[in-house]
Amino acid sequence: MDLDFQASSLSLVTSCLGQSPLILVWLAGLFLVVTRWERYPRVSLFLLIAILIEFVALISSLFFAVGLIPWFYQQGWGAGQIGTAVAASGVFHSILSAVAWGLVIFAAFGWRDNPKSEVNL
Repeated sequence: MDLDFQASSLSLVTSCLGQSPLILVWLAGLFLVVTRWERYPRVSLFLLIAILIEFVALISSLFFAVGLIPWFYQQGWGAGQIGTAVAASGVFHSILSAVAWGLVIFAAFGWRDNPKSEVNL
């Protein structure tokens, strides 16, 4: 087995373990989406899309960190070029996360037709 592949695989597994609390929350969210779909279809749809966007953002950031940055280095990119790529990746992932959070906020508050129908505690 190639040493670079082993190092990349170990780095990927370590990164995934570091993100496991977040992944567990997403899995719990997916469980809630599935179990409450009939009762709250619109909210469930927005939350499902948000969770999937966050998952795609995580996978793409892991791929970038574990696969592309070492590849850039091997291709002879300088620190400035890699830094620019990292910054662009950060902006991309920040936009994805903002969209996902926007969907979560809309799922929580955007579907309510009549605010007076809420129970005041």
